[in-house]
Amino acid sequence: MEKTDVRKASQDAQYRMRMQIVKLRQRGMRHSEIADIAGVHANYACMVYRRHERGGLAGIAKGRRGRRVGEQKLPFALWTRKAVQELIRLRHGTRMPIRTVGEVVEGGISRHILPRKE
Repeated sequence: MEKTDVRKASQDAQYRMRMQIVKLRQRGMRHSEIADIAGVHANYACMVYRRHERGGLAGIAKGRRGRRVGEQKLPFALWTRKAVQELIRLRHGTRMPIRTVGEVVEGGISRHILPRKE
């Protein structure tokens, strides 16, 4: 059977798929068998069942999707160097020059330059 990209399915379809995986696993089927029946990868079937074991139905419930613009409570919609500089200042209390921020964003600095949160 061809594998389904579950990420592209609606939330309802994803939830039904997760419930099917859980029910089949509870009947004693192996993850590889479930994957063949559901049309997903065995690793996905295993992950779904593990989530169900840890959190019950809440572990496989529908969740929020998409980007979370504004959750950082910053006045920026895009991650510009200025936005990253402000985020670093708010989270770490460190004022970083805009040029250094640019190098961090581009990946030009390989070492950790921010203090760790404790």
